[in-house]
Amino acid sequence: MHFSETHIELALRHSLFDTYQQLSPRKPISHSVVVVQIDEDSLKKLGQWPWPRSYIAQIINNISAQKPAAIGVDILFPEADRLSPQLQKPALINAGIPANAPYFNKLPNYDVQLAEAISHAPVALGVAALANVSPLQNNGVTTPMLQIGDDASTLALHFSAPLRSIQTIDTAAQGHGLIIKSESPVLRQIPALARIGNLADGTAVLMPNFAIEVLRIAANESALAVRTKDHAIRAVDIGKQARIPTDANGLWWLYFSNFNLREHISASSVYAHQFDAHFFTDRIVLIGFNTLVGGVLGFIEYGYLIDLANPIIFASLVFIVQLAVNLSIAQQQERHLQIALQKSREQQLLIASELNAAKRIQMGMLPNAEALLKNESRIEVAATMQPARSIGGDFYGFCLLDTHRIFFIVGDVSGKGLPASLFMALTKSIITSAVQLHQGDPAKTLIHAAEQLGTQNPEALFVSLGAGLLDLQNGHLTWCNAGHEYPLLLKAQDASLHSLRYQGGPALGVVDDFPHQNASWQLAAGDTICIVTDGMSEAINSDLDFYGADRLQQCLQRVQQSSSEL
Repeated sequence: MHFSETHIELALRHSLFDTYQQLSPRKPISHSVVVVQIDEDSLKKLGQWPWPRSYIAQIINNISAQKPAAIGVDILFPEADRLSPQLQKPALINAGIPANAPYFNKLPNYDVQLAEAISHAPVALGVAALANVSPLQNNGVTTPMLQIGDDASTLALHFSAPLRSIQTIDTAAQGHGLIIKSESPVLRQIPALARIGNLADGTAVLMPNFAIEVLRIAANESALAVRTKDHAIRAVDIGKQARIPTDANGLWWLYFSNFNLREHISASSVYAHQFDAHFFTDRIVLIGFNTLVGGVLGFIEYGYLIDLANPIIFASLVFIVQLAVNLSIAQQQERHLQIALQKSREQQLLIASELNAAKRIQMGMLPNAEALLKNESRIEVAATMQPARSIGGDFYGFCLLDTHRIFFIVGDVSGKGLPASLFMALTKSIITSAVQLHQGDPAKTLIHAAEQLGTQNPEALFVSLGAGLLDLQNGHLTWCNAGHEYPLLLKAQDASLHSLRYQGGPALGVVDDFPHQNASWQLAAGDTICIVTDGMSEAINSDLDFYGADRLQQCLQRVQQSSSEL
């Protein structure tokens, strides 16, 4: 016989129930459950949530190695991992990496890594039960639920659709259990099972609660059984090992204990493998945000009593569980509005990382004066380059052709960033070959480079170059200028400054088949040659003032005649 309760009577009943819980909380007598908490310490050590799913995979692998009875992952993965390098291929292609580059085959997919970890462990995944939403296709695997008595589908709580993890991860798990958001701010009952889908269109299916599904895996049972009688659900059987009594709709009341008495460990410690040998062996392991399910799985073999967090901390823990579900459900629409911005930020971070790597490679292509000229006392060389962006199109180079001749060059590709840096690398490679071919003759070297670049320049870029050949025995300088800043000569004799101007030619890539010509000067001991790109004279400060050629000349006139350090 059923008597309806008024709101006042129900409130009094709940108040009395809560008082009993506080006065006589359950004392844990079983140590078969351990909770892996994604807690504040984990977030400090491993970074803000969400973590890359490779982290979760590592945690599961470390636990699985000790042969646990079951692992419950109280986390939803409804979308692909946006932190997975494999998903950054479009951004890398946009950054200039060829689409067929072997590099892409080596990028890891964190979703696949997590799925592999789950497939090799006794894992149950959570499935969010959604109410009052458009029906979603329930293509995932569900645990068989045998029905003893009436049809439990008409008696259990009903939800419109499930929200599952992506298929790659979902299909790897041995079990799937429902995570159901409580309508009450305080959770006193949980459904042992629920119906997902509609009876009318034949899509209805019974699914167990997440806690019961974890217990099924731990008991090594392949199915569950629902017992009904007199048009009411009576119990859910986990094989022959356990029977969980319920009310008519499949709900059962919870008996709380102090959560702090339940054994738990930080996820960061599990990730770093900082736990004792056999710590997880033959135990039920729960992974989640200070998970409530840790209490639900405090299942006692003969009393069917349930451990859960005590009421003092209960409200905050309920909020955490509800938040985890709501983030997967209610915020999905909001995430669609933000996903473009988020992806853009992630792509920018990835591109920045790739550009930093490109910068290191680019700077590594520049010669080291100290290493190349360590045994040469007749000349000092100082060189520096600072791109306006991460990478750029400026470059310099020098090499000893024999015991008394040194070839040097300074270049500036039009534009900035990645296109300029790629064209710079091509130019430098061609120049290196041309120098050897033409014995260091500056004009012939630039003419040869212009011919080669003309056949490999679909973007119509151009590069200004200044190339010189210095005889260290007599100080004879041969110079060829192709649209570049003219060198400045600081005379050691009187500290006078001269611009080595002559009728040079245009930048390479501007005019085809231009007959570049050399010019010659005689240097004396102690003279200094300064060669810059327009990045020096056109540099501006915060007040938009140009550095200018005059300030450069003033700086050079203060340089000590005995040193090349500017």
